Amino acid sequence: MLIRKLKILFFIALFPMSVFSQFTITGTIENNSNKSLEIAEVVLFSIDGNNSKSELINSNGGFSLIIKRGNYNLQIKQLGNILYEKEIIVNKNIDLGVIKLDPIKKLNEIRVVGKKKLIERKVDRLIFNVDNSIVSQGMNGIDMLRSTPMLYVDERQGVSIIGKSGLSIMINNKIIHLTGIELTNYLQTIKSDNIAKIEVITTPPAKYDAQGNSGIVNIVLKKNTANGWNAKLGSTTKKNTLLSSQNDLTFNYQATKLNFTVNGYKYKNGFAPIGTRDLISSTGDNIHTTENRIDDTKADGFDFTSEYKINNKSDMSMMFESYKSSYNMDSDNTSVYDIMNSTSYQLSTNSQQRWKTPSLTLDLFYDLKLDTLGKKVSLSGNFSKSNADRNNSFLTVNSINPISNDILTTSNMKNQIYSGQIDFTLPYKWSMIETGGKFTLLDNLSSLNYKDKINDEYVKDLTKSNFFDYKEYNYAFYFSAEKEINEKWSTKLGLRYEWTNSKGFNINGDNFNKKYGYIFPTYYLSYNPNTNHNFSVNFSTRINRPSLFDMNPSRWYSNPYMYSEGNVNLKPSISYNSELSYTFKSKLTISLYNQYSVNDITSVAKLDGSIYNNTKRNAYKQNSSGLTIGYYNTFFSRWELSTNANIFYINAKPIISELIGMKQYSMTYNINNTININKTKTFSGSINFFHNLPNIYGTTYLKNIYGLSSGIRMFLLEKNLKINLSVSDILKTTKSDGYTKYDGYTEYLTQYNDYRKLSFGCSYNFGNKKVKKVSQNRDFEENNRKN
Repeated sequence: MLIRKLKILFFIALFPMSVFSQFTITGTIENNSNKSLEIAEVVLFSIDGNNSKSELINSNGGFSLIIKRGNYNLQIKQLGNILYEKEIIVNKNIDLGVIKLDPIKKLNEIRVVGKKKLIERKVDRLIFNVDNSIVSQGMNGIDMLRSTPMLYVDERQGVSIIGKSGLSIMINNKIIHLTGIELTNYLQTIKSDNIAKIEVITTPPAKYDAQGNSGIVNIVLKKNTANGWNAKLGSTTKKNTLLSSQNDLTFNYQATKLNFTVNGYKYKNGFAPIGTRDLISSTGDNIHTTENRIDDTKADGFDFTSEYKINNKSDMSMMFESYKSSYNMDSDNTSVYDIMNSTSYQLSTNSQQRWKTPSLTLDLFYDLKLDTLGKKVSLSGNFSKSNADRNNSFLTVNSINPISNDILTTSNMKNQIYSGQIDFTLPYKWSMIETGGKFTLLDNLSSLNYKDKINDEYVKDLTKSNFFDYKEYNYAFYFSAEKEINEKWSTKLGLRYEWTNSKGFNINGDNFNKKYGYIFPTYYLSYNPNTNHNFSVNFSTRINRPSLFDMNPSRWYSNPYMYSEGNVNLKPSISYNSELSYTFKSKLTISLYNQYSVNDITSVAKLDGSIYNNTKRNAYKQNSSGLTIGYYNTFFSRWELSTNANIFYINAKPIISELIGMKQYSMTYNINNTININKTKTFSGSINFFHNLPNIYGTTYLKNIYGLSSGIRMFLLEKNLKINLSVSDILKTTKSDGYTKYDGYTEYLTQYNDYRKLSFGCSYNFGNKKVKKVSQNRDFEENNRKN
């Protein structure tokens, strides 16, 4: 009954839009060799000056513009030059067929027009046009994200939208599943010269998964227009406490119907984190812990991506990735136990963790044009598999007990994810319709064996061993409609329904079979009074399902008296997001936002006798309101400045008795500068700074933290050879220091992850520079929940 009422309200909301009569103008642009042009723009100018519309051609050279009735001047432009011009009368749908152009033979009178705006605001996203940035040449994907308004980049922890708790990355409208260091390494293989624009979507539309209280960044790559091949060979050496390295080779091939990219990589990253964790009780029973670690991560793998044009109406693509990583950690841990404020005993633990994780991913895509007006259907199938073996051995010595504990824990986690999706894009005179569905199966089987060394032999302890069998079925359906009401007003409305059935079994008897479904509405409204100003408002509802690690009830011990565990009784967290934004002259962006979430998940620490444990709980609800400001400008044609600030208030209220709530006003900001030292832009420098004032993350209070980094970049041999030198965390101030309050005790923590680092890298490009990298990636958000 509820769904029926929502549908009625949905179509009532759309009905007034249908009174505006609109028509579709379509066509295909080719050169004399029957190939599409690169970055050609189709523009319609109303003769009376009251309406205009523009669009970049797609990968097949096609375009589809929805416009009101009237007389228009049609222009096709490339690199600021008008290649084609024609007057048309729009009173019905028009198919212009194939328009043949030669970019070398332009009109007799070439008119140079203004460049596309550096920053544009669409109804559901902010667009950063990379080509108009002075740092668009010779950079990589990470560099361009760092220069993009509203984004913050941390090489170890990833990319985030200012004011958001998480982020998904898309390449050409397909979400990729990599996170952390793996995501950073992948983005570094994308050349900025191949990026057309970067779209920042703070409120994802109904088409995308509702998982995660986060936004989306979509990197749109330029289209291949030239046949041939090229390759890039790169190598980077890094030095913090340890020595790290990264090597990669990328090969691109482009033909008339087939193009493909092969990318191989191998890297080694080392860090030496140090940290403390103290649990202070009001009764005088305390634990003081210090830890010194050596972390060593190694990985190698390759991916193969290809696209094949079957005919003018259909094409298919595939992506295969094979990846193998290993993680070695050596830790020295000391825990001092105070009973009634008097030291009772001390535990010294030497721990060695050895993890190996091979994985593979296969994605298949098929696109079919249904007509010449822009209607199409897209099919995709995805499969991912990983098999992680994790061994942890530790030797613990008690200061008052001469007997030591020699423990070995072995764990195996097998994950398989299957996904299928269908999407329809249906442009009509009255609205742009998108609809479709998705099915996903997550299949996880994990085991953990806890073994004590007795008489020189490891013996399994059945009371501390466990296994977890988990399956999750997700079904999703969505519908959205976008309408350009007139040249000033546009709107978009969407509904997404996701139904989940999760089943779990383990030997402790914590078995469950959960079923739940939610409706996720999205709404956008945009107003453009003139070219200098834009106002927009949006609303969305999101879900944050617990990760497989959060739900796994097996206990992971760091010494015989300290462990962490998941919780099979976790519920998904639901968030409600609203935002009011303003953009001025493509340089200044201001957004006022509010995020309210319930059933948020965190680790809850507890001291039970001599046992110190951390358990995942639905522990609090949170309201966050703030103001984000972004300013982007170029000075003297050489200095590019990008700065962002977030002024906010967070109120986290506990929903369990053990936790104490927190409130905090705070501010974060970052300033990024890039300066071209010479006119040819072959020598440049950068200096970046960030500062987070005291704030709270979940229910943890974090003190002041800031960081300074700098670098230089040089191009040689006709810009084929690139050399980089950079220093991160110059002042060694990127440290975490904070506390969490519970009923009766407080947990204090400090952590420094060895961020200060010197990096030297070089890369060489050879072959046809016009051949672009193929990046047909996948809408595979579920991979982010495996860990």
